[in-house]
Amino acid sequence: MGSTIPFGRLDEVSLQELARQPDVKAGIDLLAQWRIPYAAALLRAFPAYRERGDFSRLETALDHSFFAEALRGLDRTRPDDAVVAGALRREIDRILLGYALRTMHHGATEIDTAAIFIPGGRA
Repeated sequence: MGSTIPFGRLDEVSLQELARQPDVKAGIDLLAQWRIPYAAALLRAFPAYRERGDFSRLETALDHSFFAEALRGLDRTRPDDAVVAGALRREIDRILLGYALRTMHHGATEIDTAAIFIPGGRA
């Protein structure tokens, strides 16, 4: 709980309930029951997580979902939206660079670039 920050519909009581779940799948199912928008992405990514025991599969699923929805909601012909879109694209590039650096640090020999690539970045 010390690593969590209540926000939106996930207040402190909700986070405590999530923390009480017996495993990752139960937590994702609870998010789906609460109709949290990111639950669908986590449900789709769960089999890959379960197969490899790799939390980055869930992390990238959240990133994909967040950025796809954020970029979809913008009208790039409006100046303010164009600024936000630019900031989101820079953030995508920063995240992808972080994935690459972590991969190099851990000495991964096989990289599933399709699984980690987030569309919409600048580079």
